[in-house]
Amino acid sequence: DAELLDNCHWTVRRPDETAYDVSGGALNLTARPGEYNDTANVITQAAPDGEWTATTKVTWNPTEQGQQAGLVVAGSGGSGFAKMTFVDKGNDNEWIEFLKSSSPSNDDFQFTGNWNTGGGSFDGPFLPADFPTTFWLRFASDGTQLRGYYSTDGDEFVQVGDARALAGINNPRVGVMALKGGAPGDPVADFDFFRWSGQQQGEAPSVTASADPTSGTAP
Repeated sequence: DAELLDNCHWTVRRPDETAYDVSGGALNLTARPGEYNDTANVITQAAPDGEWTATTKVTWNPTEQGQQAGLVVAGSGGSGFAKMTFVDKGNDNEWIEFLKSSSPSNDDFQFTGNWNTGGGSFDGPFLPADFPTTFWLRFASDGTQLRGYYSTDGDEFVQVGDARALAGINNPRVGVMALKGGAPGDPVADFDFFRWSGQQQGEAPSVTASADPTSGTAP
């Protein structure tokens, strides 16, 4: 069914079926309130063993500070996570950030070294005003380290921040999310595809069964 996510690959944490659909060849994911640890519709599938690369193409045009969308590496239980998201920073400023947390909380991010497209500062520099609203995001892992990249053409990728250890993200699952913290508005991230190591997993990602409030799909 082209209107549903393939349940064989994908699970949804805290599903809100009113906030995602598959149409026009894309997964259309409306940003919901909250952060990684409590927002709806964190859509993931199990990462392969060893080396892997996951790439998505997304169209995203946030308008309020805190709205963000992109890739996520989600750990099981109370373990950590990493995100590679395009974020509205307010005052017409935007950047792409690659952050790892040692827990599901936003309070444990590793801000050492470089972690956004401007480097390692909270004050920018930010992305240019003409940065496109359609772009590519990528996670790459050698099984030990995790790196994040972006591209504006799908061919040339630029690394964002420093590599982070995959350790501490138990049983990693990789996928997409869109959230807005406490910001107003309902921006939609249109994910055109999700690919492992350059191989597309069917059509636009899409989930049939409901999930429990924390993880996984229900029988």
